[in-house]
Amino acid sequence: MRFNQEKLRSDVYNGIVDAALHGIDLSEIENLSILPSSFKGGPREMWQLYQDAMAIVRYCGKPDLFITMTCNAIWPEIKAELWEGQTAQDRPDLVARVFKLKFNALLHELTKNKGAFGKVLAFIYIIEFQKRGLPHAHILLILDSIDKPRTSTDIDSMVCAEIPNEVIYPALYQTVISTMLHGPCGTARPSAPCMQEGKCSKQYPKSFSEETLPEVDGYPIYRRRNDGVAVHKHGHIFTNAHVVPYNPYLSTRYDCHINVEIATSITAVKYLFKYVYKGHDRASITMVNHQKSDDIDEISEYLDSRYVSAAESCWRIFGYRMHQHSPSVTRLQLHLPQMQQVRFNPDTETVDGILQRADIYKTTLTAFFDACRMEPALAKDLLYADFPSKFTWDPKSKSWHPRKNNHRTIGRVTFCPPSAGERYYLRMLLYAVPGPISFEALKQYNGDVCSIF
Repeated sequence: MRFNQEKLRSDVYNGIVDAALHGIDLSEIENLSILPSSFKGGPREMWQLYQDAMAIVRYCGKPDLFITMTCNAIWPEIKAELWEGQTAQDRPDLVARVFKLKFNALLHELTKNKGAFGKVLAFIYIIEFQKRGLPHAHILLILDSIDKPRTSTDIDSMVCAEIPNEVIYPALYQTVISTMLHGPCGTARPSAPCMQEGKCSKQYPKSFSEETLPEVDGYPIYRRRNDGVAVHKHGHIFTNAHVVPYNPYLSTRYDCHINVEIATSITAVKYLFKYVYKGHDRASITMVNHQKSDDIDEISEYLDSRYVSAAESCWRIFGYRMHQHSPSVTRLQLHLPQMQQVRFNPDTETVDGILQRADIYKTTLTAFFDACRMEPALAKDLLYADFPSKFTWDPKSKSWHPRKNNHRTIGRVTFCPPSAGERYYLRMLLYAVPGPISFEALKQYNGDVCSIF
């Protein structure tokens, strides 16, 4: 990215025309892509993924389940391949491969056909790595309406927050007491990582409850009966108040930390999506010269605050996915007339050459107008954001074609704040006016053509 900073420039079409009229050198146009969204793990990519997730919520509804899966360093598949004297931290390649296989199995079980919790309309996941290097995944599931957890009985069938019976469920019991107990923290261990201002940031130990309450302040209170069951571990006593919510079937099958939370409240939606797409944990130490103002260097800011564990390095070297969502999201451009972005290389291209490109006027937005004009029967009732559901975008010809398969795709118009003025109001109109054939058509109202959007 750094070696190509001087090669790849971008500017709006009008800026290219102005450069041609006034004889401005292209290398002097300073709209740079410092660390673009195509860079995996960068802040711009995380922002784009968050916006994609919000588009899925607009189309499919709010999420129902928030699941976190963490690698278990003592899985038999890992221990069987270690040499004498080795531990899991000596084989980060093995940790990455085994977790990938286990995670793929879990995702398949959750999302294919009638999954473990019912039919899944949409899912989102992202892979992260703990400070000690173990990989973990955050998964959000949006269920079909008939499978959504609405009552206490529905929640109890999906989530448990109690220590299981050791005699009846010995395998589940061992998994829960080894991976699903929070703490010790609080007065028992004031230096615990979860402690903030003298209190546990996760609010453990939880209060006992004889029954599940579906929605209290946006989140359910799970059943945690004060039945006297306790576990003695590392010199501390754990009860149902310390159990992290889990699904008995998944915990038994995968033998690792799998936290399952009900997230049906709308108050939890944006928090959950921001949490999933917050980006990797960072630590930064900076030396600042107050005598002069340093230039902003996003690449250095990213590199200087990154800690990459060996397991994450292996994960990336193997080419494994860091995130995925379904259904897919098509990002739709947003620009005013003659204000589309144009990419160029100032070392190899001239102004005249750029302006003579055959596709310089073509964007997803202008091609949308063309398709509405050429395919009125299919496009007349479609909004710009819904267009990918019936049409596919061909990046080579830069044109829309009627969709021939039933693949679900969601459109997402580029975010634009109200402070952008005309561009913001153009975006509002695109979400309200179906089948427009031009920018001018969006300005028409009751037969009159307005001067501005």
